[in-house]
Amino acid sequence: MRRRIARPFGSSIPATRTLSLLVSMAVIGALYSTAREASSWRWLEVQAEEAGTAPAPPPAASAETIVAGPNDLDPAEFAKFMSLDELVSDRTQLRQREMIAYWQLVGWSRTQSQADLEKRAQSEPALTQLWAEPENYRGKLLRLRLNVRRVLKYTPSENPLGVTVCYEAMGWTDESKSIPYTVVFTELPPGLPVGAKVESEVIFVGYFFKIMTYQTFDDKARGTPLLMGRLRSIAPQKAGGPPPATSRELAIVGMLGAVLIGGVILLQRKKKRPVRPHSNAGVIDSQWVPIAPTDPTSVGLLDEPVPSLQTAPATTPADTVSP
Repeated sequence: MRRRIARPFGSSIPATRTLSLLVSMAVIGALYSTAREASSWRWLEVQAEEAGTAPAPPPAASAETIVAGPNDLDPAEFAKFMSLDELVSDRTQLRQREMIAYWQLVGWSRTQSQADLEKRAQSEPALTQLWAEPENYRGKLLRLRLNVRRVLKYTPSENPLGVTVCYEAMGWTDESKSIPYTVVFTELPPGLPVGAKVESEVIFVGYFFKIMTYQTFDDKARGTPLLMGRLRSIAPQKAGGPPPATSRELAIVGMLGAVLIGGVILLQRKKKRPVRPHSNAGVIDSQWVPIAPTDPTSVGLLDEPVPSLQTAPATTPADTVSP
């Protein structure tokens, strides 16, 4: 008995069509995933803005105000700050008893320029370390690359520095992800807007103070590292094309490429597979029975000739009856 091949999708659907269907579904899924992302269409907005308006000049360098006074470079001044450490509590809101150390750090940042602070600052530590051991970083200079999302201007209460205007910004770094930093500064750099909805990238350098809690819009307590210092805006890079592909998009493209390569290899192997000739010559079915011819005029090779009409017997004159 001839062996039959099981086809799970039916004999009417070849493997090539099934492969094409899978590839088409994967392509449609990739296109849908890319199109639903708002960042995929941002380059159109950038091109429209470039066509309608001239490119904005980079932010001008700000004239920093340097105030003479002691800072952390003075060992006695730093020891004075560390003596106030017992008044500072982490994972709590800002308290009145902490304001002496608070304004001391603000004063330190005003005695040095942004460039001088950046020379001495250490790079951003892991947020887990900052969160677990805040006392080890208190009063230390840190440099952060912030994606600012909010900048507020406010008038502080009476303070020993005589500062009448302060700014508070919240933003995240690539390392902190969704946990924002809160930074306080007294001078607003050019190019940085003030508002509840801001999208700007800055370089901040300042002194770490504490892990402060705050209330979110849904009335939940969250923690944020609080620092005092200076910041400068980063000139936005000109975007002339689509944004770079994300890791998810690269994974989808890689998957599609693997499917296509696998399909090509499968088709090539199928074409190169030798086809065995199938012939029924010499095979006689055991159920075969010869059928006799039904036409009486047909003559086989070994049959005797069959007359088509029978010959009538000869008659004699005697057999003839005359009237």
